[in-house]
Amino acid sequence: MNRTTDAVAPRPQPAPGVEWLEDASRLDADADTGLLIIGGGACGLVAALRARALGLEVVVLERDAHPSGSTALSSGFVPACNTAVQRAAGIDDSIGRMMADIQAKAAGRNDPVLTEAYARAIGPAMDWLDEHAQLNIELLQGFTYPGHSRLRMHAVPERTGQGLMNRLLAAADRAGIDIVTRARVLDLLATRDRRVLGVRLLRPDGARRPWAAGSCCSPAMATAAIRRGWPGIFPRWPRPATPAMAATTAARLPGARHWARPAPIWAAIRAMDPGPIRTAS
Repeated sequence: MNRTTDAVAPRPQPAPGVEWLEDASRLDADADTGLLIIGGGACGLVAALRARALGLEVVVLERDAHPSGSTALSSGFVPACNTAVQRAAGIDDSIGRMMADIQAKAAGRNDPVLTEAYARAIGPAMDWLDEHAQLNIELLQGFTYPGHSRLRMHAVPERTGQGLMNRLLAAADRAGIDIVTRARVLDLLATRDRRVLGVRLLRPDGARRPWAAGSCCSPAMATAAIRRGWPGIFPRWPRPATPAMAATTAARLPGARHWARPAPIWAAIRAMDPGPIRTAS
């Protein structure tokens, strides 16, 4: 099913997560940034590192007092194919083989578009991070992770998600990336023609403050962008070279949103673009 658009776009309807602005010139923001990344977990930090390396001005907004995300609670293992450390270990792997393993493990229930996007992007992403973010990535030896037909699990020397987060935060610090904590994003600020101008934050003092941005991105909305096939907002960026950052760095989404619950995320997506989700042919 292909996406179609009408000559006249329908008027956006009220939705949680989007604050429609009648006059863009009246946006009185406390700050203005080239690219806002919503969420300071591993996904957001990798996106920020890639954006910074490409010369973009970037700020990360993190809801909590310290960036961690679910990654810090995990093992920190990342499955990837065709990486430098795999080749050094003599592992013969391919994108197609990894896609087949993922789908077999999930009994074919995974979204094929996302599965291919991940399998293609994750190898170059891990190599880029190892070289530019100094993560010292290693290939786990001695066992094949359940569901995988090749040695694919990559990790930092600490073998923990917290160790991975610590190394990403150190890399962000070296790159001069600003991370604003205790900054919960409440709404997108968008015009009626669906141009995203920034976000509205809730700060610790209870103030709700606008922050303007040339572009915004968050992992949850970016994943949806891949599935919908939305046009790009990062014309200067090359093909995705980040991990599930096919979900963030290369997502190509005309807006961003981050909530603790999924329902408002999808409501905001529907409000920004009422077109149907593209399905794999």
